[in-house]
Amino acid sequence: MRVETTSTEYVIRLDRAAFTADEIERLIRTLRLNELAGRLQGTAQEADHLADELMENWWNQQTKGSSTPPTA
Repeated sequence: MRVETTSTEYVIRLDRAAFTADEIERLIRTLRLNELAGRLQGTAQEADHLADELMENWWNQQTKGSSTPPTA
């Protein structure tokens, strides 16, 4: 793993062989929630709650018809 820092960003490089696509997706979602929470001045817990609500709404719609899950 290599982490680079610029004046405005962190750049993280990971060995592809060390992680599955699902692990990376979970990591990206967590980072995205933290990013959104920071921009909205909310907490990570509030962002998690909103994400849970979104997925619950998506699931309810899924049982009524075909749809794709929301992306972060």
